[in-house]
Amino acid sequence: MNNDKYIKYIVENNNFNIDINKMDINGEYPIITAFNNNNIEILKYLLEHGGDCNTKNNNGLSLLMLAIDKSNYNMVKYLLQNPNINIYENDINGNSPLIKAIGQNNIDLVKLLIDYCIRNKIKIDINGKDSNGNYPLIKAINQNNFDIVFLLVNYGIKNNIDMNIININGNTPLTLSYKQGHLKIFKYLIKFININQKDTCGNTIIYYVIDNQDIEMVKNLISIGADINLKNVFNNSVLDHAISQGNIEMVKVLLENDNILLNEVNSQGETPLISIIKTIDYEMEEKEEIINALIKKGSKVNVIDKYGNSPLIYALRNNYSSISKQLIKAGAFINIKNNEGLSPLDYSIKSKNYEITSFIFDNSIDIYNSNNICFESFSQIIMDNKLNLFKKLVDDNFDINRIGNDGNTLLHYAISCGHLDMVKYLLRCGADKSIINYKGQNAATINMDCNRFNQTYRYIERLLIN
Repeated sequence: MNNDKYIKYIVENNNFNIDINKMDINGEYPIITAFNNNNIEILKYLLEHGGDCNTKNNNGLSLLMLAIDKSNYNMVKYLLQNPNINIYENDINGNSPLIKAIGQNNIDLVKLLIDYCIRNKIKIDINGKDSNGNYPLIKAINQNNFDIVFLLVNYGIKNNIDMNIININGNTPLTLSYKQGHLKIFKYLIKFININQKDTCGNTIIYYVIDNQDIEMVKNLISIGADINLKNVFNNSVLDHAISQGNIEMVKVLLENDNILLNEVNSQGETPLISIIKTIDYEMEEKEEIINALIKKGSKVNVIDKYGNSPLIYALRNNYSSISKQLIKAGAFINIKNNEGLSPLDYSIKSKNYEITSFIFDNSIDIYNSNNICFESFSQIIMDNKLNLFKKLVDDNFDINRIGNDGNTLLHYAISCGHLDMVKYLLRCGADKSIINYKGQNAATINMDCNRFNQTYRYIERLLIN
């Protein structure tokens, strides 16, 4: 009698009273021994004669787990014919049969397990993590196995399971598949996964698509509902992120959307308009084009940042004449002062861009107030001998005898530079020649100290005497 017949004889003979679910003297279960010896016929026989389909070996692995571990399709299929098999039984490492099958990258085994659950109306936990904290869907994406991803997502949809998960590295299914270049999976997932789900950095998928300069995909994501007004953990919006990448075409695509928010500040306390002016990542023509689009879309030209600086102030600080004109024509205020007490006119004068200074004045004459220009700016104009500009800027509110931090008046500066016509004009405007600076000098002594060796000395002396 061969072993198979002998085993069957013992099992079927009541005189032996054999319990096939008990361990032998070696601490092994008969059904496990049959599996280890690859004796499928006896294994099936034992199962059909009362063998426990959930029997585990000495290492805590069930028959199902052992079969999956060996990628034994036929055995897994056979075991899953038993409605009592426990598919929730994890191995000693905490991995479920589903996780194990996905780890084997075996679509056939995964399908068997899912079909078993559907057939027996059992809900399989497709969000159960492995021992490393990875979800089944994440494992399938990592392995670039589209078929397994399809099975899991399809099952999740039919069973109303939330698949908007985040892996141990902070990635969503969408960000992970896109970053890894698994585009077939990615394009499938965007149909079913929340495209506005944030990863641990607060970024949605569109941030990473922008990083990749993928304009067509950005358009696609927007068309299916990507929210371009969401902000990440750094308080930067999608538009802020696009601006920082220096891609004008990407920025233009975003600005085509009517619902885009343009007056929110980013992590630096800047609106998109200020960011565009400050950045060095665009050519001047590109800046002008974007600024024009921003203004047309409703970007406010007088929003100030945490330093009190307006877009116009930043344009003037960088000596951007054309952009400054754009902003002024759009209604930029010239009387705004920043936290340092400086106005747009101050910055135009400071940069010695007197052409734009005149433009600002000519386009803002109705609201111009000389008190919004600091003393240092007027003294700069005088030292540069810009008499015509100075005449423009002097209004009824102007105090011709303002005194600077060093105690000097504007007349003192004009005299020290030997600018005769400027001295004449200041005196006609009522400049007080008797004021003494912090060095104890008045107009006459300053003229002596600065001009006694040139011909302007006598001319200024006569002006001061008269």
